[in-house]
Amino acid sequence: MNTNDLNNFNYFVKFQSDDGIWIYINGNLLGHWGGEMHEGPAVDSPVWGGEHIEPVYIGDKLQEGKNVIAVHVSNGPIDSYFNLDILTNTKRK
Repeated sequence: MNTNDLNNFNYFVKFQSDDGIWIYINGNLLGHWGGEMHEGPAVDSPVWGGEHIEPVYIGDKLQEGKNVIAVHVSNGPIDSYFNLDILTNTKRK
């Protein structure tokens, strides 16, 4: 990622999980949603429902160059589901 990208775009993550989810950006915890280890509730899952989460802004967590998004998803005793999208839009001037 270069400085122009960071200056010109907003960055968000949108995610879904059938159990607990922990998201890290460049080694720092962005947040935890859903259940604890191996427990519900789900997070915005198309099958299991759960709390709806609006896209989470991550632009202030990104750095010039390489960025790492790491996700820990806890899976309970049945089924599994996880999805993460990175969304961008142009900053208004």
